[in-house]
Amino acid sequence: IDTNYVSPRSRNNNLGVNLKTTFDYQWESNFNYSNNYFDYAQKKSNYYEKQRINTIAMSFNYKYNEKIKRVGAGLEYINGSGAMKYDQYSIRMYSDFLFLDNLNLNILYNYRFKNIVSSPDYNNSFFKMNISYRF
Repeated sequence: IDTNYVSPRSRNNNLGVNLKTTFDYQWESNFNYSNNYFDYAQKKSNYYEKQRINTIAMSFNYKYNEKIKRVGAGLEYINGSGAMKYDQYSIRMYSDFLFLDNLNLNILYNYRFKNIVSSPDYNNSFFKMNISYRF
């Protein structure tokens, strides 16, 4: 086998399970699990890499009224193994507002703490606000 040659070979396996529960008109919960695996190149190549990522997430939504469509929060845990070994914890808060008949405001805040093996910890957050008008 010529190890200088990088094969275009790749393999991907994905599994996702989502469960949504509606308790009553106002309360909902979401549970998500996913398992992703990929590898590429020849095993004997210096470019060979494989990665497995497991994700577990849970969130709750509260429907307040016609103007405040949804307010919610969620937690997520991600474990990566293979080329990069890490654990990531995430918390998010979100809301959807309807100001006028066709004017929507969506707000999302997400904070992530990532512990990478053999690397410094990595923290980040993002804030997203989307205003949309439907014609």
